[in-house]
Amino acid sequence: MAKMANKKCKRLVSGQQYQGKYVAFTSSGRKSIVASGSNLNTVVKKAQQHGVDAPAIVFVPKRGVTCLY
Repeated sequence: MAKMANKKCKRLVSGQQYQGKYVAFTSSGRKSIVASGSNLNTVVKKAQQHGVDAPAIVFVPKRGVTCLY
């Protein structure tokens, strides 16, 4: 397994409430989570309603599930 280059990395998302959901942030990453949900389009719309026109979105898999991209 490859070693992490930067050991000061922090998790973008933590907490069981986000498992299996899409999570939106501001594209600058300076603000905390602005929206979350199980439907990508709904999360984008919620983020835009909070004033984030181009949100950065990640999918948080459920614990024990491996996702390959």
